[in-house]
Amino acid sequence: MAEKTANELSTPSPPSYSSYYPPRQRKVHDSAVTFEEYHYYAQRTREEQLLLEAPQWQWRGVFSSKKKTAEAGHGQVSHAEASHGQLVTDEEWTNASRAFRTASWGAVFYLVFMGVDSHEFPARNYGDLAFRAWGTTARHVVNILQAVALLLLLGQVTILFGQNISEMSRYRICYIVCPLIFVIVGFFLTQIRTLRSFGWLANFGFWLNILAIFISMGATAHNPPNFSISTLGSVGITFAGLPTSNLIGAINGLLSGVLAFAGLQLFIEFMAEMQRPHDFLKGMFVAQAVIYTAYVVYGSFMYYYQGQYTFNPAYLGVSNYGWQTAGNTLTLLSGLIAAALYGNIGIKVFYNNVLVDVFRAPLITSKGGKIFYAAIVPIWWSLAFVIAAAIPAYIYFVSIISAAALLNLSYTIPPWLALGHDIKKATMGTFDPAVGRDGRGLVGFNRYIRGFWSGGIFQVVLNIWHLLLFLASLALSGLGLYASIEGFIEAFENPQVNAFTCRSPLNLGT
Repeated sequence: MAEKTANELSTPSPPSYSSYYPPRQRKVHDSAVTFEEYHYYAQRTREEQLLLEAPQWQWRGVFSSKKKTAEAGHGQVSHAEASHGQLVTDEEWTNASRAFRTASWGAVFYLVFMGVDSHEFPARNYGDLAFRAWGTTARHVVNILQAVALLLLLGQVTILFGQNISEMSRYRICYIVCPLIFVIVGFFLTQIRTLRSFGWLANFGFWLNILAIFISMGATAHNPPNFSISTLGSVGITFAGLPTSNLIGAINGLLSGVLAFAGLQLFIEFMAEMQRPHDFLKGMFVAQAVIYTAYVVYGSFMYYYQGQYTFNPAYLGVSNYGWQTAGNTLTLLSGLIAAALYGNIGIKVFYNNVLVDVFRAPLITSKGGKIFYAAIVPIWWSLAFVIAAAIPAYIYFVSIISAAALLNLSYTIPPWLALGHDIKKATMGTFDPAVGRDGRGLVGFNRYIRGFWSGGIFQVVLNIWHLLLFLASLALSGLGLYASIEGFIEAFENPQVNAFTCRSPLNLGT
């Protein structure tokens, strides 16, 4: 064998594609995987995705129920095999992850989301980000909070559209049956397990909402407010001006806005299906522009015409029954789609992070898992209904959801995650994929202190901003809980609002 030259010996060989500790042999949530390893594979995945052709947004494709070739299952590997490293090569592992990424940015317009991940270590839910930024305990806290939020949101829309059905029936149907009708239909819609299958439904629901907005605006301009129900569920917030003299009303009004703009907790689940996750920004900007414009224009219009008699939801505040029914019908359909989505994500968060992790339930992609999922759906919906039905005053139920969960998921946790990510990135060591080891200096609490003050002036200012935003949002959450609890105390003294009755809370004539 020829002797190697000194130059050859001094030149390091390129790292092997296969790691010494391959990601395919890791557990799904392995605390031994370092931030350096997550970051290395994420950077490599982003570089690969930048070379992909941007998916074209075709209306026919949005509404088509046909699946792409990548979803046909050719070359895919079951998660059960992959998670245990049985007969799975590194290439098969990454190809299986790629195959699940089929959503384009056009679909994101209707399903909002965000996150970072890699083919080797895919981020499937919000809790995965917390796990990689702050550890196992943070993951459990975020997952529990997200599951509770989605359960309560499901209950909220169930009660909201129970009132919807009640008014459409002119109160002829016993009120307790109305939300049950919504729940039963939801049982079947939530059997759709894959988020991509919701794409055309979400598209349809979006345009239904836009149509309902235009119809209710036109009806409001030519009809007086529905005075008979204008004060129901709105104790403390019926003001013509800014309610600066009433803290409870001001905070509960603010929390209604939090409900309107919350949604960050769903970003990761949708982004996991994107071929090019960086295209998220396009979808987010378009979606936020439309949502913001719609809310500002619609809200200003309704308050201009109805003032303190504006009702939530606004289409019920129209006095003409025909226009009420039109709004009820359109929003009922879109509400079913939204509720099915809340149920889908909520059940999967609970299933994957509690039943699978703790109780060793079968994976949701397996035959047993699919049966188990189908059985959980009616239980989940029923639980959401019972919780929501037992709480009086819709406006305060919205407040408690917003203060306890949505505000934290959308405004408190993101800067906290960003802070943890930036601190670890600033103190990141080296990672060698050839041997699967990394070098790192500081660990533990000292690493967080050093990382907070590292990265230059701009990064330090950004870290301080994230810390202040985290603390301010946390304080607002506490204040919101106080306001909603005070509102509940007042609402419980009023026996009119309860779903466990035949009399509709909207029907004051009986």
